This record gives sequence, structure tokens and C-alpha cells, in this order.
Amino acid sequence: NMMKFKVLTKILHLAFLTMLSSASYGQNRKNSFIINLGFHQTDTYQKLFYNLDNTEPIYPTKQLSAAFFDVNFLYSIQTKNPKLKCIFGVGFNQKGFGENGMASDGSPNYYSYVSKLKNTYLSFYGGLSYDLYSRSKTRITIVQLLNPEIDLNNTDLYKKVPFATRTNLTFARKVADNFSLLLTPYFQTALTKYNKTKLANSSSNYVPYGFGLNFGLLF
Repeated sequence: NMMKFKVLTKILHLAFLTMLSSASYGQNRKNSFIINLGFHQTDTYQKLFYNLDNTEPIYPTKQLSAAFFDVNFLYSIQTKNPKLKCIFGVGFNQKGFGENGMASDGSPNYYSYVSKLKNTYLSFYGGLSYDLYSRSKTRITIVQLLNPEIDLNNTDLYKKVPFATRTNLTFARKVADNFSLLLTPYFQTALTKYNKTKLANSSSNYVPYGFGLNFGLLF
């Protein structure tokens, strides 16, 4: 755990230095920092995914979407095209689903159970944004981001670096010079399966997707 913490600290430090370097390089342009905080409702395309490693037989019967937090820190670099910007950054989020099933207590008897898969990821973002609508105080922007992630869960069941993509539709309202409030609905979907192995031959793969809503600040 200490080694994992040191690696994450170095990654975040490098990302922060990269942001500062980019800000210095593009200081004559209208570059911006963005902070987003919100939640998303996540699920998996394939079901049923066996995620509980138990000594006794356990069988999921239903898996439903569940809500989790999402936070990210982005840096926007203005290009020569006034409507087009480069975006990159880092963030943290959780993904998973709710689950109902049947499990054995070691005897022929089975009992029902309720559980929740909750995995935490360190996310990296890189892509482009384009202004669909822009006036003096209001702007609507579409953002497409490639989203590699690092799995922070201490288990061999999941891939360490899965890939996803995120599509944002951001509504920005300027409230002061160089300061805007943001409302961003988004869709995130896996590009690869997130599991590395399976706990049972009958298990599906874990291929998450989700819809979310972030509230943010641009400055």
C-alpha cells in the first residue's frame, strides 16, 4: 500500500508540473483550469459478472446500476481556432453496480444476499473541446476525451490499466472576469474489458459504462 501511494503521488506531481509548464507556454492565450465534482450512475454492458470471491458457492441473480462520485481537474489550452481547445487532466472516480444473489452457508441451504461492487480508479484525460454556441456570458461546448485509468483496488481480478472514453456537453455561464460556473452532463464507456480474469466459467466480463453530471468552476 505504501508503494502504491508513492507511485500515485509521483503521478499526480508529474501531472501538476505538466499543467504548470503548459500554462507558462500558453500564457498569452486564453488557457483555463477546470475543477469538476459530481456523480454518475454506472452499470456494465455484460451480465452476470462474478465479483465476489467466496469459499462457499455464490450465485448473482441480478445486477443493477448504482451511483458513485466523480471528481476531475482539467487544463484547457486554446488553439489557433478560437472554438477549438486541447484538454487534459486527472481525476478520481468509482464504478460498480448493485447485486442480488443466492449464497450457500456450507450446507445444502441457500440464502439471499445484497451487495455492491465499488471499484476506485485514478483517471487520466486527453482530448479536444469545441464550442457549439458562444456569446458574451454563455457557452455550450462538446468535449471528447480518451480516458485511460489506473485500478486502485488490491485484487488480481481486474486489469491494472483499462481504457475508456468520455463525452461531455458543458454549459458555461460567466459570472466574473475569467471565472465561469459549469454544468456538465457526460457519458463514459469502456473501450476494453476491465476484468483480467474470471472467477467462474459462467461469469461475463466487466465492461462498465455510465451517465453522469458534474458541477464545476472554470478560471
